[in-house]
Amino acid sequence: LPYFGFRISPEHQLFSGAMPIPLVSLYRRFEQLGHSAAAAAQAGRGDTGSWTDYLPESFYENRQGRPTQAMRRAAAAAAVVSAASSSERMEAKASTIPVGTSLVGRVWESSRDPTGCREVQTALENAFTDEERDALAAELEGHVFEACRCPHANHVIQKCVLTMRDDGIRFIVDEVMAKLFAISKSRFGCRVIQRLIERCAGDQAEEMIRRLAAEFKDLSRHEYSNYVLQHILQHGTAEQQLSLRSTIEDSAYDLCAHPQSCALLCATLACGIAENQ
Repeated sequence: LPYFGFRISPEHQLFSGAMPIPLVSLYRRFEQLGHSAAAAAQAGRGDTGSWTDYLPESFYENRQGRPTQAMRRAAAAAAVVSAASSSERMEAKASTIPVGTSLVGRVWESSRDPTGCREVQTALENAFTDEERDALAAELEGHVFEACRCPHANHVIQKCVLTMRDDGIRFIVDEVMAKLFAISKSRFGCRVIQRLIERCAGDQAEEMIRRLAAEFKDLSRHEYSNYVLQHILQHGTAEQQLSLRSTIEDSAYDLCAHPQSCALLCATLACGIAENQ
């Protein structure tokens, strides 16, 4: 084909043996373009046709109203991009919705359910603001004692204690203090008191520990409340720990004679500085 600056024919052998199929196709395409250019020259247009003449024939199918393979691939790619954009918009919209919105009005009901209590805990952890946590916890007010004795709801109360500000858990402290000894002897409630000992500061914790220490003999012999006393040895202030150690030393003989109290004595020997031990 002269206007490409070189000439090629089917008989031209670039490789030994038969001409490779791609080269045959290339020659035929050049031949078609040559015919188009010759026809244009005869018509006096003086050009070699539109740039679309150089496109593969598959691109011409759309002239009959049928989508080409390239068009189908482009449409599929556009659909993927559109779906991704839609997903991103939905995620962005969801990020503006307060966490726990679906739990509003049913926090207490969900807290008593094995699956629902996990949903409430997750909502408390992922809440954007303290106000959102306060709104969720407000539905537990008046149910703290029952929640402390529930195998599922007690975890929600513990999560409140660990994630909320001091003012937010005030109602929990008040309701626990009203039933302090009953909760400390509860299988699940003793865990709530342990979290409060860890979390509360100042007057809240001081009053709670003072009242627990006043019932030392009874609590030390109980299978669950003795864990509360052990927790004071680990997380109480230095003064509170020293006071409780002194009480344990004075009652060491009696503690050894009781299977539950013995666990408290062993914990006392295991923690603290060597001099105190």
